[in-house]
Amino acid sequence: MGCATAPPADPNYPSAPSSSYSGGSYSAPSSPGVPSHETVSAGIVVRPDLLCVPFAIRTLDADPDKAVAAAQSVANAVAQRFTAIAGGGTLRMRGIAVAPTYGHGKSKEEKEAPSYALVADGAFEVAIPATLDFWARTKLVAALVGASKKEGAGVVFEAPQLRVADPESHRPRLTKQWVERARAFGDAAQSPTAPLALSECTTPGEIMQKSISTEEVALTLTVACKLDVKR
Repeated sequence: MGCATAPPADPNYPSAPSSSYSGGSYSAPSSPGVPSHETVSAGIVVRPDLLCVPFAIRTLDADPDKAVAAAQSVANAVAQRFTAIAGGGTLRMRGIAVAPTYGHGKSKEEKEAPSYALVADGAFEVAIPATLDFWARTKLVAALVGASKKEGAGVVFEAPQLRVADPESHRPRLTKQWVERARAFGDAAQSPTAPLALSECTTPGEIMQKSISTEEVALTLTVACKLDVKR
C-alpha cells in the first residue's frame, strides 16, 4: 500500500497554474507553546517506513499533445529536484484527466476554439530506513517541504505523509491482539450458567492506517463478531 495522492481537480480550471505547499498536520505553530496532539484509537502503533509527497500537475494548451508534454516536463523536474535530496526515492504517477475548455482566448475565434486542460496526480515516495532517528526523519521531511516550495509553475504539493509500506505484515499481530481482547471480554462478561463464545464473524477487512507523527503510525483492523451463549 503506497501513499494517497492529491485528488485531481476539475480539469476545467479557470485560474493560472501555481506552486504551493499545503502544510496539513505538519504546519509549524504560529506562536511558541507546546502543541496539542490528537488522541488516536488504534490496534497498534508502529514506526513509519515510507515517506510520500503527493502532488498534482495542471497544464493548459490549445494542443492536447503539448499539454501532456508540459505535464511530463513538470513531473521530470519534480523527480529531479526530489531525488537530489532522497536518492533512493521514486516518482510514481497515479492518474490523469484531460478535458476541453472554452473561453480563454481574446478574439471570438480563440474563444470558440477549445483549449485542453490537463490534471495529473502522483507522489514522490522514499523508503525510511529503520536506522534513522527522530531528527534524521525530521530533516528529511523538512528538506522535501523546502524543495516543494521552490518556484515551479503548474504543480501543487500536499503535506508529506508518513506511512507503512506493507501494513499486511502486521496482520498476524493485529489479529492475535483482537482475539485476545475478545476472549478476555467474553470471560469477564459470561457467567457460570451462561458461557459465551464468538459467532457469526465476518472476514476481517483492510488494515487502516493513520499517521500520528514522524515517529508513529496507527494501524487498525476491524473485525465484526457476535458474543452468544454457547449452545
